[in-house]
Amino acid sequence: MKALLGLALLSAAVLSAAQDIAPKAQLKLDKATAVAGSVIKGKVLLTFAESLHGYQNPPSESYQIPTKIEAAKGTTLLKALYPKGQPFLMAGDEKPSMVYQGKVEIPVEIRVPAKPGKHSIKLVVNYQQCDDNSCFAPGMLDIATALTVTAAPAPKKKK
Repeated sequence: MKALLGLALLSAAVLSAAQDIAPKAQLKLDKATAVAGSVIKGKVLLTFAESLHGYQNPPSESYQIPTKIEAAKGTTLLKALYPKGQPFLMAGDEKPSMVYQGKVEIPVEIRVPAKPGKHSIKLVVNYQQCDDNSCFAPGMLDIATALTVTAAPAPKKKK
């Protein structure tokens, strides 16, 4: 009986630990320097832990919470190009849902700040992780990277 109770407690601890493993996220810009007011491309690199996944954006079903990239204060996100997920059949579902598993690359376009100097470009990754049987509380990750902004060239004078 004690062995069975111990096994149940160990299983509960493992499941609890799995939900606490947040995905890893990183923002990589195509360039380290950009002209003020221009548009720069980059990508959000998102990695879900083994046996965990997040729903694709847009989600397969209306009740699913999709992975979503948003701008943090001071950053203007123009576009996030969400890739197609992989089919995954959750326990109890009749049809597979489209999910992100393992490493996911989400291309982004960001408006470069208007003021020259060193800036921190900040985004927020919203997600809800699930395992084979259940989904955990939604979470969010703050990610940032440095960008050097140069002044826009002066307009040419007409003769």
